[in-house]
Amino acid sequence: MVFSNASVGRLLASAKSKAKKIIDRFGALGQMPVFWGRCPSHYASPAWILLPYAPHRLNCGLAGLISIKHGKAPDGVHDAATFKKTCETIRNSTLTQCMDNHLSVPNEYLGGDRLLAQLYTQACNLKQEGPFISFFGQEQQQAQTKVLSEQLNALVEKEVQALQTRIGYLAAADAEIVDKRIEQLKDIVWCLKVELLDNIHKTRALM
Repeated sequence: MVFSNASVGRLLASAKSKAKKIIDRFGALGQMPVFWGRCPSHYASPAWILLPYAPHRLNCGLAGLISIKHGKAPDGVHDAATFKKTCETIRNSTLTQCMDNHLSVPNEYLGGDRLLAQLYTQACNLKQEGPFISFFGQEQQQAQTKVLSEQLNALVEKEVQALQTRIGYLAAADAEIVDKRIEQLKDIVWCLKVELLDNIHKTRALM
């Protein structure tokens, strides 16, 4: 297929406009330099490459218009295995488990304050510049994080119902701890779903 000069010009203008929208939306990605018609493998550091050149491959669709070169993964990038393990520990420490097995609510419920704080920190760290740039290009990790987010959201709903059902059997101090930790869990879900995953999807929709 042969493109006229006018068509190529419109294509370049459209690609540049879309890149600018993304750059304006995310400061971290906006700090990366922009190159035209270069080979991504020639760059070791993060960069935007418009109309990327691949000598042995013909890209089509979005891949033919823009490429994000992430470079070496920065320190502190998302540790998916640890994140998943932390989520599993929390999901296995429900109010029903604690009460039916006579476990200490302050020490055991949802893994304890320390574990919830650790998970919240891990979720927030994904929004930082280095980890975010790396995470933005990892679709498999995004899919795994989406599943974990949905599981944690289901856990929130389950624990809210459990608290309503069993609050009469809890000491006042324990009921307060349960309520506080459910709110902490809601914050974690919000961070993962709205502040991270939803923003990534909105950015991709602009590309």
